Amino acid sequence: MSISVKDHYLPEFFISGFTDDNGIFWVYDKIENRIISKPQTKAMRFYEKKRNTITVESKETDIIEKLYQKIEDLVKNSIIDSRTEENLDKVENFKNVGLILIFIIYTYWRIPKNDTLNEKLLRFYQNNKKDWDSFLKLSFMNNISIDDRIKIAKTYIPVEIIKEAIKIKTNGEKQNYKIVDFKSPVFLISDNPVIFSKNPVEYVDFQKTLIFPICKSRIFALLENTNFTFDEESIKLINLLLIYQAERYVGFHDRKTLENIVESFNHFKNIEQEIINEIKKQLFERINH
Repeated sequence: MSISVKDHYLPEFFISGFTDDNGIFWVYDKIENRIISKPQTKAMRFYEKKRNTITVESKETDIIEKLYQKIEDLVKNSIIDSRTEENLDKVENFKNVGLILIFIIYTYWRIPKNDTLNEKLLRFYQNNKKDWDSFLKLSFMNNISIDDRIKIAKTYIPVEIIKEAIKIKTNGEKQNYKIVDFKSPVFLISDNPVIFSKNPVEYVDFQKTLIFPICKSRIFALLENTNFTFDEESIKLINLLLIYQAERYVGFHDRKTLENIVESFNHFKNIEQEIINEIKKQLFERINH
């Protein structure tokens, strides 16, 4: 049986939320600073060849890719419902939000942009979370290379983070989550698709303010309070930050609009990280007025 070759770090069902009615979108290559000349389909971007392939006893296996596919099957309907349901009260519930957060956590550990950071986090967890079952399991995998063990660990860590979340008592504190419908397509898809107020380490960091476009017209947001505003300037900043934090690719269903966003980004991209952090801080303050 053949194994998976094109391993999507953003699932195809997720990419579909950012395509046009014909299933295509335009892609900006940040490294080459150009918009790719032909429109793309969901199968053509946001993957790496054999990214999730490991070797066990001299044989290649795509068991990690199959595990990610199970996670996708678990969360897929919640993401799709959150994009399409007219009555948002039906999808702004504990179960649906929990599944979206699971998708966010796995995506954070899955995307290429975070590979180096996640390896540092793994070392941190190994030193500070010695009671986690995952590290005990990894210690018995002596017949697997270090690189492949890291790939396996990236599937374990989200489970451990979620298990820790279950232990947390919120003391009745309400989480301010919201699915916001902008009624028109305004958001990019990025290969680093979640804007965090700070880089997450513990589960509680995934419960702090974040912005996650779930399709071209809606976002999932965790907010500091129930009063919030997303104005035109906020939308512009969200798209600019999505390009800034991308590893390489962002996409939009309309080429002309993407050209305009990229033009704005080219005036923005050489700003120092400290200033970017301040812009991000001001964005969250602007939203959480």
